[in-house]
Amino acid sequence: MSSGRLFPGVRSMRMLSSAVMSVPPSGAGRNLLAVQRNYQRLMTTSASAGTQKASTSAMAKQQSGTVQDLLKSKGSKFYKCRKDDTVFHAIEEMVRHNIGSLVIVEPSGGGKYKPVGIITERDYMEKGIVLGRHAKDTLVQDIMSRKGLISVNPDAQLFDCMELMTQNHIRHIPVVDDSKSLIGMISIGDVVREMVTAHRKEMAEMSAYVAGGY
Repeated sequence: MSSGRLFPGVRSMRMLSSAVMSVPPSGAGRNLLAVQRNYQRLMTTSASAGTQKASTSAMAKQQSGTVQDLLKSKGSKFYKCRKDDTVFHAIEEMVRHNIGSLVIVEPSGGGKYKPVGIITERDYMEKGIVLGRHAKDTLVQDIMSRKGLISVNPDAQLFDCMELMTQNHIRHIPVVDDSKSLIGMISIGDVVREMVTAHRKEMAEMSAYVAGGY
């Protein structure tokens, strides 16, 4: 019996894995758009009908894993600051924790926080340094990104998160619970690395099954 009959969706799974696995982990964030384009090109070439393309897209989303899976592997710890903190304090926090962004929060009760914006290294460069503002004299609220803040819940598919990031030209997304309280933060690099790991594992298991390893 052929592997195609054993696994009706094996071709689309291999194509998605091929598109993702070609990205080295160290360059995952930089090559996110390339991953998406590779996958879309392979799916377009492979699909012979609209229904087939829809089914492979649904399969890809299911196989990508969820935000909850990602938080379990990377941890749910996030770094935050307040709107009335100075930009200097925010930059200090980024340097201290070797990160490129902080989520801006407001208390939401019960020791929880509500995300109201994000400040990144790019915000500091474009709205601070270039405009001649001094970090110690400028508040976070003056340069943070807040318009149309995008967040996701733990059940969101990583494939959908990848599309959100590329479509909105963002690199970080807060994760919130049903009460809209902050429970984590994910980045482009986090998403692609998780997808790379998951699909490599799936392909290894599938190859072992076809070879009689199970």
